[in-house]
Amino acid sequence: MKLNTIGLRIVFLSIFYVLVVNTGCSKENIINDLYPFKIHYVILNEQGIETNRIKEGNNFYIQFSIKNTSGKDVLITNHHSFANNELFNVYRLDNENNITIVENQAMQGICLDVGGCFKEADIKVPWVNERDTVIGLMCCNYELMKRKHLPIGKYMLQYTGNIEYDFTTGNSETDSSKTGNYNIKYEFEIIK
Repeated sequence: MKLNTIGLRIVFLSIFYVLVVNTGCSKENIINDLYPFKIHYVILNEQGIETNRIKEGNNFYIQFSIKNTSGKDVLITNHHSFANNELFNVYRLDNENNITIVENQAMQGICLDVGGCFKEADIKVPWVNERDTVIGLMCCNYELMKRKHLPIGKYMLQYTGNIEYDFTTGNSETDSSKTGNYNIKYEFEIIK
């Protein structure tokens, strides 16, 4: 009798183990729905090194990159979301931390209405332009006006927005989602 009870327990535990293992969520099937992308929005010096201090009279670069950290095949679908008139703009901070946009801001131009231009992006834009320049990012064109060196002071980059994307589920079906709201601020200063 004891042998049958032990045998039943082994069978029951085996069935329980099989059910739990095969019906539980595996880490591979989970995508971070709120933030599957890492956005990097920073200032680089002339040598391409991230910094928050630029010497007066030196040029600098604005770097904007998006990296897919979900481990899934993800396609960014709404590239208009990057045209929120903050991208590539610089804001001046006064002593009370009020912000004012620096003149000659970036102007978003034409965005092609095609599905999913990029999975990831990485662009470096010089602040000082000898002439008006057009750059492309995420199927959109941005017109960057001729700009001169910034005077000594405190400044900030800012980007707020979410990202709409498609991804392939475990059943080879496509699903759509939208990230939570990214709110990125990067302060830097021009020094003597």
